[in-house]
Amino acid sequence: MLKLRSFFFITLLLAAATASAQFSFGVKAGLNLSSYSDMEGLESKIGYKIGPAAEYSLGDKLGIQAALLLSSKGAKAKEGNAKIDANYLELPITAVYKFSIAPDTKLYVNAGPYFAYGIFGKIKGSEEVVDGVTVSVEVDTFGENGLKKFDAGITAGVGMEIMGINFGLNYDLGLTKVMEEGDASNRNFWISVGYYF
Repeated sequence: MLKLRSFFFITLLLAAATASAQFSFGVKAGLNLSSYSDMEGLESKIGYKIGPAAEYSLGDKLGIQAALLLSSKGAKAKEGNAKIDANYLELPITAVYKFSIAPDTKLYVNAGPYFAYGIFGKIKGSEEVVDGVTVSVEVDTFGENGLKKFDAGITAGVGMEIMGINFGLNYDLGLTKVMEEGDASNRNFWISVGYYF
């Protein structure tokens, strides 16, 4: 009985060691170029992404990647100083396929869903109150009459991995409406660099 228990204990230790070896943890950071669909008078705004990341290896070529990112999105007016700053806590979960092109160098493609929750931001602009007189206006992005907090969509991209360092180029296609009225949704093009320990 003691031998059987010892066998199971050793088997569990080996399984845990193997599982931990399949996980890689790291950090990811990048720049966003975000906008909205179906909203006239707005253009893309530069923002950022940053946060911890993880990858679960399913072999030499396949894997699953996930990250928990602070992501700054929004847009700005083509004319004037109006701007939407929308900061989300974002969870992308993607399947990744890697192609080895040289020792310690791989190209990859990834795709999957993302889920995001709006946590802070400001909508800034100006409003004319009487002829020739304007006042500055600033409201909470996710407050009353602001953007919806929940966002979800699809993210896909390509990249290169060199000795544990990742360089990526992705596009986020929002599938949820960001406002109560209209069909506007998030659109985001982003570049990133990440390192897995």
